[in-house]
Amino acid sequence: MSWDTIIGHKSQIEFLKNAQSSKRVAHAYLFVGPRGIGKHLAALTFAKALCCENEGAACERCESCKMVESGVHPDIRVTQSDERSGAVKIEQIRGIQDRVSLASSQGKFKVEIVLGAGAMTAEAQNAFLKVLEEPPKDTVLILVADNIEALFSTIRSRCWVVKFAAMGISVVEEILKRDYAAADEAAHFLATMSGGRLGEAISLLSSDIIERRDDILSGRWDLVEEDQKTLEILCGIYRDALMSKVNAHRALLVNADKPAEIEKLTRSNSLDAIIKILEEIERSSLYLKQNVSPKLVFMPLQERLKRMKSLATLGK
Repeated sequence: MSWDTIIGHKSQIEFLKNAQSSKRVAHAYLFVGPRGIGKHLAALTFAKALCCENEGAACERCESCKMVESGVHPDIRVTQSDERSGAVKIEQIRGIQDRVSLASSQGKFKVEIVLGAGAMTAEAQNAFLKVLEEPPKDTVLILVADNIEALFSTIRSRCWVVKFAAMGISVVEEILKRDYAAADEAAHFLATMSGGRLGEAISLLSSDIIERRDDILSGRWDLVEEDQKTLEILCGIYRDALMSKVNAHRALLVNADKPAEIEKLTRSNSLDAIIKILEEIERSSLYLKQNVSPKLVFMPLQERLKRMKSLATLGK
C-alpha cells in the first residue's frame, strides 16, 4: 500500500502529499465521496505516509510501514460502524478521546480514522466535536464519509474537505480488463453497475452478481437473494428497457451483453409500464432501507413482474 498503488484521484493525492512535504498537515480531514471509490485506501495510505520513518514516503520498507501493512501500528487506529446497528456510537468516540490524549508510541503522528463517519449518532458527533475543538498536538483525525450532509456543519467546518469522485465507467472497464482479466462483457456490466467506482467494481468481480442477474432474467426467483443488490440489478434491467424504448445506443446499456432479453422486455411492455415498475423498484428499495421485511417487500414486486409477463418468461 503506497501512493503509487492508488489508481486515479491524482489531485487529491497531490494535495495530501504537498501538505505533508510542506509540513502543513491539518489536524482534521474529511474524505467524502461515493462508496467504493478508494477513500478508505487513501486515508490509510496518508496515515502510513505520516508515520513513515523515511520522510513520509510510505516506503513500505521501514518498521512503521510494515506495522501499518499488518494492521498493528499503535499510532494508527481505525474506527468503524457497529456491525449490528450500523452506527458509530458515542462509546467508540470516547475511545478516540482517550487515545488522542496519550503520547505517540513511535514519536511521530498519531492518526485516528473514522470509517462511515456519516453514521455517527448525534451523541457521537457531539463528542467528536469536542476533540476537534481542542485538537491534540501531532494528532491527525480523518473522517471518511459517503454523504457530507450527514455530518454536523460544525464538524464539516473544522475539517479540510477532500472530495473524491468516481473514475468513469469506461476507465473502470479498461482497468478490469487490463488488471483483473475480466472478459469484455463482464467488465462492461460490472463497471456500469458500479457507476464508475473502481473499489465497488472490484468487489462485484468476486461476487455472484452476474449469476444473480442471469437468474433474474430467467425468472428463477427461488435462487435470488432478496436484498438491495437484487433491486439494483432489476433497476439496471428496466433502465435498459427504458433506454431501448427511446433507441439509446447499446453502449449505454448496463446489460449490453443480453441484447435478446432486453429487446424482448422492451417489446413486451409499454413505456408507461416500464416507468411504473422502475417506480415500484425505487419504493421497494426505500422500504428495505426502512427495515421492512424483505419478504413483504419482494412478494408484491415479484407478483407485479409476473403480471407483466416479462422477466418470468424471458428464459422460456
